[in-house]
Amino acid sequence: MDNYTFKDLLCSSPDSALLEALDTRRDHRDLLPLLDVEVQRSSSRLQRLREYRNALSSPMYCLLPELLSRIFFIYAEDTYTLHDLRWTKLLLVCRRWHDLAMRTPKLWSFIEFSRAHYGRYPGRTIDASDALDLDRVETQLARAKLWPLTLNMELWSPLSDAKSLRLPILLDAQRLSSLSLIGDESHVNSITRLLSLRQYISLQSLKIGSESFMVYGNLDSSLPDNILRDNTPQLQHLWLDFISFDWKFVRGLRTLHVSYHLGTPLTLTQNDILDALVRCPLLEDVDMRIPAALSLLTESSLPSAVSLPHLHTINIWAAAELCAEVTQRLTDVPYTSKIALTTSLSVKDGSSYPPSISSMMSYISGRASVVGAPVIRVIDLHLSGNFAAVPADFEPVLHLIVTGNLYSERYGTLGWPHTVHPDGRSFLGFGTTIPINTLSPETVLVDILQSWPLESVTHVDLRLAGIMTKRMWHALFTMMPFPISVIVRPESDTALALVDTLHELLQASYQRIVINIVLDTSELNHTAAYGLESQQSIKQMHARRTVIRILAYCADIARAGISLDTVEVINDSRGRLLSSRSNGRCELDWSELYRDLKEGFIYDSVLYNADVGPEGVPIMSSLRDN
Repeated sequence: MDNYTFKDLLCSSPDSALLEALDTRRDHRDLLPLLDVEVQRSSSRLQRLREYRNALSSPMYCLLPELLSRIFFIYAEDTYTLHDLRWTKLLLVCRRWHDLAMRTPKLWSFIEFSRAHYGRYPGRTIDASDALDLDRVETQLARAKLWPLTLNMELWSPLSDAKSLRLPILLDAQRLSSLSLIGDESHVNSITRLLSLRQYISLQSLKIGSESFMVYGNLDSSLPDNILRDNTPQLQHLWLDFISFDWKFVRGLRTLHVSYHLGTPLTLTQNDILDALVRCPLLEDVDMRIPAALSLLTESSLPSAVSLPHLHTINIWAAAELCAEVTQRLTDVPYTSKIALTTSLSVKDGSSYPPSISSMMSYISGRASVVGAPVIRVIDLHLSGNFAAVPADFEPVLHLIVTGNLYSERYGTLGWPHTVHPDGRSFLGFGTTIPINTLSPETVLVDILQSWPLESVTHVDLRLAGIMTKRMWHALFTMMPFPISVIVRPESDTALALVDTLHELLQASYQRIVINIVLDTSELNHTAAYGLESQQSIKQMHARRTVIRILAYCADIARAGISLDTVEVINDSRGRLLSSRSNGRCELDWSELYRDLKEGFIYDSVLYNADVGPEGVPIMSSLRDN
């Protein structure tokens, strides 16, 4: 509101008809309609005065409507509330926000359309919930106006008759911009048949997943050929999980995510995959998960080069031959692209790696060493295996994943992944399954890391290294050109193996291999949160034993004149590791913990040493918050 408009608002007077009626003392029945008009005018005037006052006092009121609506969308997108409409609590903030959100079609264009279930609307039957769902969809369609639609469907059971009648309106050939479909095989197939009936000229993103194999053990879902060939001319982003399709119709994509199930019958060739990549020169994100046990047909003629100058991320989990063929032919890939390869390693006793494995290792190390590539600061090791209780007809294997990261996060990932995928902090990754009867894990680890640029590595993160042995610790330390910081879970056998290795190295060379030890106790909180008290108590005991042994090592290395800088405990807000608390304060003799450390003992971002006293001083951790 400009100053002239504001001045006119302040100087506005009641309607002359009302003033005239009062002067002539007309009957009250004549005054009532005039007074109603004046009440409405005064209310509107008061509302505009409040808006002007708020605009002067709050910067938010000075934002242009276009910018504020963009902020609304970013908030809804980042909080994953676009489809469930939980973002609509913004409507309650003020009149301006309410009116602006109501006039922003894009916010209403993200529609959830699935079979209603108990719990969606507490106290309602399935039929009543379906009716409320339909009312919500009708409201969204009305407010979205002609904006392109983003449709999210989960079909683990058939749609009701009422929703089935509304489905063609949502699958609008002119307006549908994005479709995410996941569910039971038969229901997914019924939707893909509808997609094959007409052309969707606005569809840019298609995500389909069929997961009935988890129940039935087979896979019959397939994508009709004409969907990719004829019906989606503007398609740029394609995700297909456990869906068979014809690769020769893949073209012009920016995103390609494909996953196959182990039981999928394939007539796929390496040439099909490489030709598809050639037809998508604008690809930015590639994720292919084809179990190594699935054999691909081979052809003699393969494309000489696959140019992907816009590639940001590529993740391949497949047989070594396919990984090698793809990486050997990649050209024009930006040096900042994130690349991860996962495969199975199979060698005969005493023999060398197959050429495909050597090619993959060489490619990853070349990417790490290229001039201008991001600097690797952290090495992550993920280790898991099936050493114990392996049947006679199964070969014991070790799952090894090595990633080169740009930084380390405070909260590690729970679980034991058997594949590696680049994320915000990962730059490179190599994962493999090692048959330990024919090849030693430490040999593979050294061969992977030996040509990586490790001179800038400051941390080694082994929170997911469940079975790190002393031999692997020795192999890892021999690869590090400078002393490093180590992150472990104190309750793990990996942490005990670390202490044993450090003692052996101290006795052998009197060198400082590790400068900081970081103990992540989040697994202790995780176990307790699930009510596993007995497991939690055992892990707590193991963790405290590790702390005692680390402090004993600190004393030994201090007597040698080469003290550790710090020992740090993170994610122990519940006091699972150091639990002597009273009135919310930890009553410990901190001098027992920091006396043999060069800089001090760090507990949940508070540094304790002789200089700062028992109260400690807050510091910034070297690990980022997730």
